[in-house]
Amino acid sequence: MDAALVGCGFIGTLIAKHISTGEIPLRLRYVLDRNPEKVERVQALFDKAPAAAESLDEIADSDVKLVIEAASIEAVHSFAKPILSTGKDMMIMSVGAFATPGVYKTVEEICLRSGAQVYLPSGAVGGLDAVSAASVGRLEFVEQRTIKHPRSLEGAPYIENNKINLEGLKEAREIFSGTAIEAITGFPANVNVAVTLGLAGIGVMETQVKIIADPSASRNIHEIRAKGDFGELTFRTENLPAPDNPSTSLLAALSAVAMLKKITSPIKIG
Repeated sequence: MDAALVGCGFIGTLIAKHISTGEIPLRLRYVLDRNPEKVERVQALFDKAPAAAESLDEIADSDVKLVIEAASIEAVHSFAKPILSTGKDMMIMSVGAFATPGVYKTVEEICLRSGAQVYLPSGAVGGLDAVSAASVGRLEFVEQRTIKHPRSLEGAPYIENNKINLEGLKEAREIFSGTAIEAITGFPANVNVAVTLGLAGIGVMETQVKIIADPSASRNIHEIRAKGDFGELTFRTENLPAPDNPSTSLLAALSAVAMLKKITSPIKIG
């Protein structure tokens, strides 16, 4: 299957590495990133380098079957519709894009017309399969509790807009409590998984999120709790940050690789 990669940061580069070794049976035809040096680093992984795409239009007009997004929420907003309208499948890492009102329904309608498929990796959390299964019955409550070091939260719109001072924090402090849609608006680089959890369960308007800044935290921690007809579940992941990006968990990148393996495998688990 021919593919294109949009975004050559840590996650995109890790995906490319696994494609270059043959672990993911895809042919990477195009790469696109605003930073030419990042594109060149990805190209250097291959004996036969993928082409550096000049624009998203070039990818949309190509004959690739799968477009891998590892860029940003803004990138998804700008090109998901034209890409999917051509019948190309997409794997989307920036799941927070689906928190924007109307995006999920629009994407669904385009896919139904064009035959395209959209794949959303599980990201930095576990238990999504159980939450999804539980949603077939009645789900009363779903909550995500995220604990991160203050430096991982620096620059988030919610922090800036509310003038929250994280410097010199001596102990753990809850800095946010609200819905998944409010969380992704305030912390677009930190809680994509909250949107994924909402889509898997009772929706982004009903899924509750708490964010704790903890100066003693050496890992990015996500705790999921759910309750419904099925019973109750609690799932906790303690993630090591990605080497080049402390706001991203390594597991999020690995989930992208796992999803691509699943897409290309004749046997699919979960």
